[in-house]
This record gives sequence, C-alpha cells and structure tokens, in this order.
Amino acid sequence: MDLPTNRRRFVTAAALTAGAVALPSAMFARRAGAAVPPQVTLPERGIYDTAPATDWTHGFLTGNGEYGAVLSGAPALEKVVVNHHRFVLPNGTRNLTPPVISGRLAGVRNKAVAGDYRGANADFGSGWNLRWTQPFHPGYELQISTPGVTTVNNYARITDFRTGEVHHLD
Repeated sequence: MDLPTNRRRFVTAAALTAGAVALPSAMFARRAGAAVPPQVTLPERGIYDTAPATDWTHGFLTGNGEYGAVLSGAPALEKVVVNHHRFVLPNGTRNLTPPVISGRLAGVRNKAVAGDYRGANADFGSGWNLRWTQPFHPGYELQISTPGVTTVNNYARITDFRTGEVHHLD
C-alpha cells in the first residue's frame, strides 16, 4: 500500500529502522541469506533490495545530517535527489538536538530479541515529543542515464550504513 509520507510516519520509520540496525545482524543472516543474489556481498550493517526503486519514496537514503541524497530509478535511468540543510525554511529549530538514547540500547535490544516489540518501541522513544523541525526541500535531481542498458539480470541495490555508500549491481 502506497501511503504519502508525513512527518509522523517518517519519525516512526526512522525509529524502527534505528532499532532494527541495533539488533545483531546474525539474527537475520539465515533468513536473508536465502534470497541474496549470488553477486551481492552484504555489508555487516546495511540493507539491500532486488527491485529498482520506482520513485523517491522507495529510494535508498544516504547523508550526514547536513546534506543527503535519495537514490532511485531504473537501472538505465537512475535518479539522485540531493538535499542540503540550508535548503530549508527556518522555523527556529536549527539547533534542536535529538534525544540521547544510547543508554537505552541494551534494554531495548533485549526486549526486541525477546519479542516485546511494543515495549522496545516505548522504551526507545520514552520522553521524546514529536517536534516540527525545519521542512525538507530537495535541492536538485541528478539523472544518470545508461542508454545501452535494455535488460538487467540479478539486480541489487545496497546501502552500507557504516559508510553511507549506496550502489547497485547487475
């Protein structure tokens, strides 16, 4: 189901992603290993997909909090939407800092591994109120065209969370 992304869904997805990244990768190795294309070497921490992102909402993200990019598109016409923190309208939240949650990680991980996902989510977000930060505004779109590509076999998009590198293989 394609739902429009709003701030609440984005914050929820980001929190759940952070929790999933914090879980030991060995928990998912057996299940993910069966579907991994043969040419793909999965990063220790990261994600992959075997289908191209049809639009930016399915793209893979990279960035450092000051600038970022969303990579999507078909293998013959990839798109990179670039954003920078200074491309936003000021609303007084520029110096807003995220909550310090590193001390909660062990307890949240234990609850998640035990199957108490609701409790893990509640502990992870405890004390944090949703705040409207400066609105996102894309800067520009770079299109990478490969006109000679007509078919792609064993396609895979990969994001390495430790380096921020996003790439695809075919």
